[in-house]
This record gives sequence, structure tokens and C-alpha cells, in this order.
Amino acid sequence: MSALAEFLSTSPLVPSFRFADQDVLAAFYEGRWKPLPWCYNALKTLRKFHQPLWRDEEVRCLHYILAVKPWHTKVVDEWEKEVHQWWWDRCHLLEDRLSQEGDEETLKLVRENIAQ
Repeated sequence: MSALAEFLSTSPLVPSFRFADQDVLAAFYEGRWKPLPWCYNALKTLRKFHQPLWRDEEVRCLHYILAVKPWHTKVVDEWEKEVHQWWWDRCHLLEDRLSQEGDEETLKLVRENIAQ
């Protein structure tokens, strides 16, 4: 059994975790990890609520926090439009690449799982 599986099976902390995946990893790797800068898990809400800290050009990985995800709906609040458009821009690039490569099966799967 892996050490992580052992931890999940035996730790008395596990039932208290509110965010299962994140809390498990934080507890299991406690003292053995280093935080990454905000730009590697930028929360879309930071762009609106922490404007002095946010720099579009620094974002490396955007976390589409909250219930409204760009792949679920194209209708969003005004403040979300641009960050959701970033996702759609990348999605369209993926669709174009899959189409050029002739990967119709994967393209169909992608399109079946996003808002139209």
C-alpha cells in the first residue's frame, strides 16, 4: 500500500477535512512542500476583488472558482467575460488543432462536454 493510501486509511484527521483533495494533500505533505506564487493558481475572482495585485500577463494557471464555469455556459456577469474568454480562446485553439489532425473522435468528445 502506498504511503498516501495508508494515510487515508489510518489518519484520524480525514473525517474532518472540508475540502477532501486539498486537505488530504496539505496534511499528508505537511512541512514538505512550498507554496507557489499566486499566478500558478490564480482565482478568477482576484481579478475583480484584488485589482492592485492582479496582472493578466503573470497568470499561468487560472482557477475558475465558483459555480459558473466557462465550459458550462457562455452567459456570465460582465466582470467574468474576459477571463472566461481566455478559456474559450484556448478551447477554440484545441478544436482547430484536433480538426487539423483529423482527430474527429476527440473533437466530438470535447464538443459534447462544453456549452454550445
